[in-house]
Amino acid sequence: MTLNKRIKFLAATILFLPLTALLMTAVSFSISWTMGWKDSEGLSVPRFLHAPLLSALRGEEVRDSKFAGIVMVVDDEGQIIYAPQKARKEIDNMNWTSMEDAYTALMTNLPNIPINMIVYNYQGRSGVVIYLEHFFAGRKLFRTSALIIFSMYFGLIVLPVLLMSIIARPMLRSFLALETAAVEIGRGNLDTPIQMIPGRLGRNKHGLNELQSLVKAFEQMRVELKENHENQGRIMMAISHDLKTPLTLIKGYVEALKDGMANNPQEVAEYAEIIHDRSMLLEERINDLIYFAKLRTSDWQARFNEFSLTEMIDEAAEIFRNDSLIRKREFIFNSTLNADLMIRGDRKLLFQVFENLFDNACRYTTRNDKIVITAGLSDSTAKVTFEDSGKGIGKEHQAQIFDSFYRADSGRNTRGIGIGLTSAKTIIENHGGSIYYADSDLGGAGFVIELPII
Repeated sequence: MTLNKRIKFLAATILFLPLTALLMTAVSFSISWTMGWKDSEGLSVPRFLHAPLLSALRGEEVRDSKFAGIVMVVDDEGQIIYAPQKARKEIDNMNWTSMEDAYTALMTNLPNIPINMIVYNYQGRSGVVIYLEHFFAGRKLFRTSALIIFSMYFGLIVLPVLLMSIIARPMLRSFLALETAAVEIGRGNLDTPIQMIPGRLGRNKHGLNELQSLVKAFEQMRVELKENHENQGRIMMAISHDLKTPLTLIKGYVEALKDGMANNPQEVAEYAEIIHDRSMLLEERINDLIYFAKLRTSDWQARFNEFSLTEMIDEAAEIFRNDSLIRKREFIFNSTLNADLMIRGDRKLLFQVFENLFDNACRYTTRNDKIVITAGLSDSTAKVTFEDSGKGIGKEHQAQIFDSFYRADSGRNTRGIGIGLTSAKTIIENHGGSIYYADSDLGGAGFVIELPII
């Protein structure tokens, strides 16, 4: 069953309930109302007999068709006040002094006609009226309640129809738009925007109803899928370029060796050293890609355990201090963390994040520049800041430095492929923390890491 048919079926089901209730209520109300006694103008009789019986008792000249539902009217002395012309022959021959015998005789002469009789009171006198049950129970009964029935019909049928029209039509259009969009996305068409369906009910804080919010979320998903698809293309181009460069150099020097361009053992050794260096670079980049791919899954998070963050930072700072001496950098480390400060996570991966940030600081600074690491507590999180006195990162690049394969200055970072900060962001966020860029008071770059503590 299609979505369109399902909504129509739902609407029909919803309408069936008030329609059934309407009919039952109308019948019950009409019967109870018309069968009730009415006392007015000196006549006491059920409502459905009031108008025709009153005319008969007043002796008004009426057509038989108007009183087709009344067989006859007899007073308390047995006198016939009214009877249709067609029934006069049978009625005149009956003795109406005994009302019970006369009624039995009338039933015998009219065996197939459902008749009934009831006692009336008119201006202090009583009598009997004999009438056809089906006539008043059928046509007259519902005429007396036409206005009430119409009002109930409007309330129980028309209003639900209007509400279903207001609710179901935008809902159907929205679902059909989403269905069409899903089919197009499945075919790889990510360029066609999803149209927002106007609606009038239930708006949220963004001014949209639930269906519009769903359509907007679906449209946002389409945009993100398109961006991811385009990013994948850019990533493949970046990977191809970063892997092709060392391969081209290796190929060139190997062909030079094959062609005998190295005339002595010293030149052969130099060529071999270059080939070895480029091979190591190629291996590093392939390992970085494998490492980056592993971080895109959640399997590594199973290795989380509790460890001392203070101990790990102190260990990293000691290693960085020795590296700074070799690289001719001034290293400063300040920590106010308690010795028993614990954190839950992967110690090895967090250590790699710190190494990556320190290595970047060394690359983008020069001889005698400062590298400062500060560790402390901020509320319920541990805050670690890496700063340097280098040239920093331009504002036009700061919003993208955590994007995959993005390099603010590819010329000065020849060995990396632009996934170091992306990997660092992935690791920190999967530990429940955050990492962001901040200009350093030293004039260079600054990176701040915040991690939740136990």
